Amino acid sequence: MHKGKRGLAVTEDQTAENKLWSKTRARVEHVFAYKKYTLNFRLIRRIGLQRADFEIGLGNLVYHIQRFCFLIRQPVR
Repeated sequence: MHKGKRGLAVTEDQTAENKLWSKTRARVEHVFAYKKYTLNFRLIRRIGLQRADFEIGLGNLVYHIQRFCFLIRQPVR
């Protein structure tokens, strides 16, 4: 994302570019926020890379299962 600097505002081109990026960024950031606050993934403390990888993989699996259940409950249009 482009940011303005002291005494220099963001240009119109940069604003348009930020708008394009924000659509993708918002989708990704919501997933990480869900994991951080709902699944309590603020800090992973495991001895060994394999155990940490397993915990991350298990968290991803839980997220996808919960997302699937949410989508199943949505009415068909």
